[in-house]
Amino acid sequence: MFRKILIPLDGSELAEQAIPAAMALARQSQGEILLLRVPVFETAVMPAFGGYGVMYPEQSLEHSRAEAREYLKATQQHNVAPDISCRALIVDGDVASAIVDVAKEENVDVIVMSTHGYSGVTRWVMGSVTERVLGDASCPVYVVRAPELPRHVMITLDGSEFAERALEPGLETAAMFGTKVTVMSAIRDVSVSVLKEMETLERGMAQRLHDDMV
Repeated sequence: MFRKILIPLDGSELAEQAIPAAMALARQSQGEILLLRVPVFETAVMPAFGGYGVMYPEQSLEHSRAEAREYLKATQQHNVAPDISCRALIVDGDVASAIVDVAKEENVDVIVMSTHGYSGVTRWVMGSVTERVLGDASCPVYVVRAPELPRHVMITLDGSEFAERALEPGLETAAMFGTKVTVMSAIRDVSVSVLKEMETLERGMAQRLHDDMV
């Protein structure tokens, strides 16, 4: 069950598209939502002699933290239903590393985040952050492209134990939302024994999904 759900936010409406899906998961599992904001320095380049520019911070770290606190407070009030347990966290540092570290320290069950956020020259470019979190996080990462809830879950396998780690969270998500599940495995040379193993796996997953939904 997804009892603790982390939502990284960068202050944009696009990043906030992850909130509805996270709330749905929290309601199904009676879980808790953690809203995370990592303050990012805004900088300005001032012209200097010799053709070089000097970068100065446009605001102090404390000011960035204060903005983050106000933003998370407003987001929780306006975007998170009052019946859902929710906490706000502010962590300094590299954005992707902070997300991964908080997920580990808080024993998060799943990270729910958007594929894109508000991007600027010195702002958090959400797409690249999402890619890094996907590669480094030790828990499942649910990547949201739109605020709509999932209607179909696809689990891709390649025959490795590593790929099979996606089965449990994938089936659990499908059971929670009552969605259809498709398991896809790409194999170059298929033998009779492999086909039998795939059929056995399919029957086992179907039974497990049925048991979870009952």
